[in-house]
Amino acid sequence: MKIITNIARVLIALVFILSGLLKANDPTGFGFKLTEYFEVFHLSALNPAAFTIACLVSILEILIGYAMLMGIKPKLTAWSTFIMMLFFWLLVGFSAITGKVSDCGCFGDAVKFSLKQEFINDSIFLLLIIIIIVGLKHIKPLVGSAIGMVGFIVVLFLSMGFTIKNYLYLPAKDFLPFKIGNSIQQNMVSYDPDVYENIFIYTYLPTGADSSVNEARLKEIYHEGVDSLYKYKDRITKKIHEGAKAPIHDFIITDKDKNDATETFFANDYKLVLTSYDLKNSNKGAFKKLAGLSNEWRKTGKDFWGLTNSLEAETESLRHDYQLFIDFYNLDGTPIKMMVRSNPGLLLIKKDVVIKKWSSYNIPSIEEVNKLLK
Repeated sequence: MKIITNIARVLIALVFILSGLLKANDPTGFGFKLTEYFEVFHLSALNPAAFTIACLVSILEILIGYAMLMGIKPKLTAWSTFIMMLFFWLLVGFSAITGKVSDCGCFGDAVKFSLKQEFINDSIFLLLIIIIIVGLKHIKPLVGSAIGMVGFIVVLFLSMGFTIKNYLYLPAKDFLPFKIGNSIQQNMVSYDPDVYENIFIYTYLPTGADSSVNEARLKEIYHEGVDSLYKYKDRITKKIHEGAKAPIHDFIITDKDKNDATETFFANDYKLVLTSYDLKNSNKGAFKKLAGLSNEWRKTGKDFWGLTNSLEAETESLRHDYQLFIDFYNLDGTPIKMMVRSNPGLLLIKKDVVIKKWSSYNIPSIEEVNKLLK
């Protein structure tokens, strides 16, 4: 029992540390996932606190994982882990049954499981934690209590710094399809598309009976020259293979007159792109720097696009208030949130390839951008 308990302890510790680090790598993305759950449970009043909660959960998972690994306060740690995992297990189970949330965001965007797979994973983790609780007497601290607590405090500050830095200045590791170096258009194509089959309903004239004919049989009928014996009645299209969505979907840019401007966007050479999924609640402090950058950028003759799902009245008010030399276009909020984990965010794009990304807290100077053009 001692060996089994300690194997379970190490496995759960590593799972919590990995899960916490991946969430801390992209706390903004985890915050978006929390808002989905808040909407489902009619807790939208918590939306403003979503990113704070995301940061706290990320840090807590890392700390619990560290404490479990080092054997610090084993009883408190084991029961805290059990309560947290039980909550996740129930949440994922609810999501799997209802389908109201596409994924739980347990490992960020780095590792994706279906809800069914994640429920199975969490069930196994929960069983391992129960084993740990049963075998608590076999867990001994790896270091003295003083050293353990010093390590705990160090991990606390390191995890806080890592999480807050990634929240303010974009993820340390970008796992999203808009990461630097990626072609947007290539990621708009699914390499596992849905497959459909057409079934044709024909009436066989000699008997008056209806029969189902697939495309292969239809070719045979024409080849045999007996097509005059059949009269077309109907066609049924059914999906025979459920494919996967393209990494980037719903990327359709429209101008203020609702005209599609997506191809124009990709046709441009170098361009700066401002993104904001919510102008009203964006970091307004960034727009003074963006105004200066847009003024200098227009002198190069290159385009400065603004992509937002906010109303035209908001974009025009913003342009006027900050004297922004930016042409605003409309784009669905989902791809905007994936482009830059910041509100607002900024990208340098060459045709459809992402060259550089910045958060609202480190808007570059024109000199920095020009260096990238070279």
